[in-house]
Amino acid sequence: MFNTQNKFIIHKTGDKPGPTTIIQGCTHGNEKIGKSIIDKLASDITQEKISGSIILILGNPQAYEKNKRFIDEDLNRLLNKILRNDEVNTYEKKRVLEIIPYYKKIDYLLDIHSTITPSVPFVYCEDRPKQRNLAGVFNTEYIISAHEDINSPELRTCFDSYADKQGGIGLTYEAGQIGNEESERILYQKTLQFLEQVGNIKSSESSRAFIKHPSKHLIIVDHLWTTGHNFKFLSKPYNFQKFKKDEVIALEGNKPIRAPRDCYLIFPKIDPHKDRLAGYIARKKEN
Repeated sequence: MFNTQNKFIIHKTGDKPGPTTIIQGCTHGNEKIGKSIIDKLASDITQEKISGSIILILGNPQAYEKNKRFIDEDLNRLLNKILRNDEVNTYEKKRVLEIIPYYKKIDYLLDIHSTITPSVPFVYCEDRPKQRNLAGVFNTEYIISAHEDINSPELRTCFDSYADKQGGIGLTYEAGQIGNEESERILYQKTLQFLEQVGNIKSSESSRAFIKHPSKHLIIVDHLWTTGHNFKFLSKPYNFQKFKKDEVIALEGNKPIRAPRDCYLIFPKIDPHKDRLAGYIARKKEN
């Protein structure tokens, strides 16, 4: 399906006008569900079914082959470095330069990820009406966005943010921990529904079966930093863990770190080091 000649990128253009949409998978090589979805799309969606263009990108093929998150550095953290003309001295930086020309006239992006530990599926996107509405296609319990004052490189240098900066609409779909064919089947149908919603393919019976339900929209409003060598979460952390105001989240030595408000713990780090990010604090956005 993929080969080095096309640099692991398949560009399908239909006979009818329509948007340009990128479906990207394996941005992290050990999140293999993305390749499964891309392979099936490449096989099932023929030219006569397409309006506009659908571009299928295997983000990090070498890391995929080695079942590693990355070879030299995280592909999803490099866009700002490349754009400010950092030295191109790693495999991932070279790969970014192969990928970003396809983003220049992008209308939509779906970047498919998964987790290696248990997590419910969710969508990450900017807190903008078009992004939020399109995220609703995936019918997840949670949609996550970062407050405009949060300027974390981890959140602002991803491919979804880059798609937004190019004038498109970028979504990252976190599929949770994938472990069976049924979960892959559901994600594939949701991906088809995404392509239908943006206008690249016509509706199908399989995806019309999904009914959108309101998601909890969480806004990341603060960082959780370690300041010493003895940081320890009070219990094993997990995504969307809820805390009441003043409840103890972690200990820094004997000093308790308390929740500043009723909140959720987002993207917790299992073993954070001194002066490093341990996670994020998010609040529920009220409609």
